[in-house]
Amino acid sequence: MTTSPPRPRGRPALEHDNRRVRQYLDDYRSLEEFLTTCPLLGDVLVAASTAKSPGDTARKPLSMARVFELLRSCDHITTRATAQVLAWADYCEATLKRYTQAARTASQFVARELGRTSHTTSD
Repeated sequence: MTTSPPRPRGRPALEHDNRRVRQYLDDYRSLEEFLTTCPLLGDVLVAASTAKSPGDTARKPLSMARVFELLRSCDHITTRATAQVLAWADYCEATLKRYTQAARTASQFVARELGRTSHTTSD
């Protein structure tokens, strides 16, 4: 009688594919260069860094530079990848989840904008 390996308990980890955005951001050496060149997408970073979800009691906004670093570093945005990139093993899980959600939100918008502009420039 063979048994199957135990299945992990709980919800599967949420994972957002960030490869396209990461590739796009490779052209920028710094956050300042990105903000100067792409002010609309810079506004997205500001919004994602300052957004609060219902029940969020945090007072301070997230660091826009750290959200940018996540977008430049992660092929897939997960809470575990966020902890690795930011090297924040000692920080609370709630803060890591806030950074993860901010990076996902920004990545989704940037990817959507890249899709829109690639269609208009290819015609």
